[in-house]
Amino acid sequence: MQPVWGGGTTEYALDALDAAAKGVHYMCPVPPSVALPMIHVADLIAGMLLLMEAPVEKLTPACRGVAMAGFSFTPAELFEEIQKHYPTFSYSYDETSNPSVALFANTWPDSLSAEEAQVCLGFTAANLLSATVESVLQGHLSRRKRVTQGEDKTHVDK
Repeated sequence: MQPVWGGGTTEYALDALDAAAKGVHYMCPVPPSVALPMIHVADLIAGMLLLMEAPVEKLTPACRGVAMAGFSFTPAELFEEIQKHYPTFSYSYDETSNPSVALFANTWPDSLSAEEAQVCLGFTAANLLSATVESVLQGHLSRRKRVTQGEDKTHVDK
């Protein structure tokens, strides 16, 4: 069974990538210029492993609550990156379709500090926006190919 996301503020990015891979128009609930912090799952796992393996004496109070900072981007920046892979990807903005998403997006920080994780754990995110978009789109393509060839019965794109 494949993991399912949905309903949250940052999920707009995954929904947009899914729409691009399916070739359908995407209606974005997040204002075009609102940057939100994100992280690629591979970086998050790497950072969590560093945290688990860190000697307790190295974890000063400032290091016990570190953020695993990845990168930040706006919907406009994401859509520009998607169009490098899918030039016909179409989108529009409708902040009224889900007002809670726009409200939360406007109250979140634009970015997270990477300094503590770097100093305390030696962690720096390796996957930025372009690599993340490429990875997610490749995942959609591979999954659709397996489904089409009958190799994957657990996931069917709608």
